[in-house]
Amino acid sequence: MAIVEIDNIVRRFGQVTAVDHVSIDITEGEYVVFLGPSGCGKTTTLRLVAGLDVPDEGEIRIDGRVVASAASKVFVPPQRRNIGLVFQTYALWPHMNVFDNIAFGLDVQKRPRREIRERVAETLTYMQLDGLGERFPHELSGGQQQRVALARMLVARPKIYLMDEPLSNLDAKLRMEMRAELQRIHRDLGCTTIYVTHDQFEAIALGSRIIVMKDGKISQDGSARDVYERPANLFVARFVGNPPINLVEGELSVEEGRPWFHGDGLKVPADVPRSRMGARVLAAFRPEDVRVLDGAGRSDDDAPVLAGTVAARMMAGSNVIMYVDLPTGRDLRVICDKDVTYGVGDHLKFVVPKESVLFYEDAEDGVLIESEGRRERRTDA
Repeated sequence: MAIVEIDNIVRRFGQVTAVDHVSIDITEGEYVVFLGPSGCGKTTTLRLVAGLDVPDEGEIRIDGRVVASAASKVFVPPQRRNIGLVFQTYALWPHMNVFDNIAFGLDVQKRPRREIRERVAETLTYMQLDGLGERFPHELSGGQQQRVALARMLVARPKIYLMDEPLSNLDAKLRMEMRAELQRIHRDLGCTTIYVTHDQFEAIALGSRIIVMKDGKISQDGSARDVYERPANLFVARFVGNPPINLVEGELSVEEGRPWFHGDGLKVPADVPRSRMGARVLAAFRPEDVRVLDGAGRSDDDAPVLAGTVAARMMAGSNVIMYVDLPTGRDLRVICDKDVTYGVGDHLKFVVPKESVLFYEDAEDGVLIESEGRRERRTDA
């Protein structure tokens, strides 16, 4: 059973539709990440769930109870939704010490002082904040302030955790540490979490399920692996992945009884419906799937090969990213092992494994063209 049900909600600001008929069901214990660029509607959707905003259309239910309904004129305020919220800014009271910041929600609920002391002390230990209870926010590092903000949410023991880009103000090292911390919290507590971010790496690292949004609508709803390996459309394919996915324009045709893709020097077998033959499409493949071809030959006649000149080469941790100029004027992005010796100006050949190539309709946000085999498996399921 879904613990959060978002049913066909709409939110408008003047002539702008920030959330456009969005429906999402979230089951207990899920870690759902709303991912997308600025202005896509992810934060507005979170605010509607939290009760910080009111939908113009649709309904929201939490744990089976209607908390917002435009048609029925129902609105339950945030403090009665059993949710916890962590903001992009830490939102700590500067005149309160750490202990009082964490205890604030329990004070509002008029919990017994003994219970407050015990729960805050327990949460301080859990969040590795022992000994900092008497400090004030300005005496803490950014990472410690974020831990206090998380502790303030945890101590109230809400049913649902809502987080709006909580790590965006931290430096790269602290963000990595806090991602691990957030994973630990979810593993230990099994809490239902909705997390908003524009950072694709963060989304893939944290989310058991990712909802990619654009222009107030859902572009894809699936596992991190599906969103990365089988983007539902070109927007998701371009947005998720760094460096971005390679796209090659071309056409589908039949040769010797089997479908092929031809375009920009790339020829690859295409496992797509025969009804698509003759259509203009885009072939897509990730930079890490491209291999440098050693030697002049190739063992697999079906393995598509591209040739080009290395225009740029940069280190990226344990990998090297190469930008290659193709004769057609397009560029090819390739991720290699850090030990490769190829440099700028080298002319190389590259193999694109045929199983890694996806095909999309040639349109602004063209959808993925499913292979015949995959379509049949989905039908059988």
